[in-house]
Amino acid sequence: MKTTLTPLIFIFLLLTFSCSKEEDCNNPVDCLPSATQIGKNTAGCLIDGKIFLPGGESLNSGSALHSQYLVYEGKYIFSLTIINFKDNIHLIQIGASDVELIKNKTYELTMKSDITVSGKYTIGGGLIDGFSTNNETNGELTITNLNLQERIISGTFWFDARNGSGEKVEIREGRFDVRYQ
Repeated sequence: MKTTLTPLIFIFLLLTFSCSKEEDCNNPVDCLPSATQIGKNTAGCLIDGKIFLPGGESLNSGSALHSQYLVYEGKYIFSLTIINFKDNIHLIQIGASDVELIKNKTYELTMKSDITVSGKYTIGGGLIDGFSTNNETNGELTITNLNLQERIISGTFWFDARNGSGEKVEIREGRFDVRYQ
């Protein structure tokens, strides 16, 4: 009898003291992917405090998470695109042009003419609304891992962006760990 009760007690205690996925999400940051640096092809952030993750289905089966880092005509180009195809296609995009990325370096996300690193958030592919960093609303991109041999880039980001009407959106707790093209 003792051997039968021991596993049952263990299962009961495990079920009693473990949290469900919904309970774990009382803090939205806990529902974002871990900030790994091994090329897990994960990304996510909070948009005005709500969880934003890549996912859903596109009509043309495009990827919900895409990254590239390359040199074209002597200029470095980086882009990270996170798409959620559910409910009007929401998209986060971070881009850098003519900036060589360096591990453990932080870059300002802005739209100043001498800075070529920016952040954008669009709804409906930009047809419904579009927000971008500018001179007053900006943020940061930090590269935490850059492995050129294995084509892995990882980092964190946050930014504020405004639309044409001056409305502001806050992107927070962003993180990504991707294999780039």
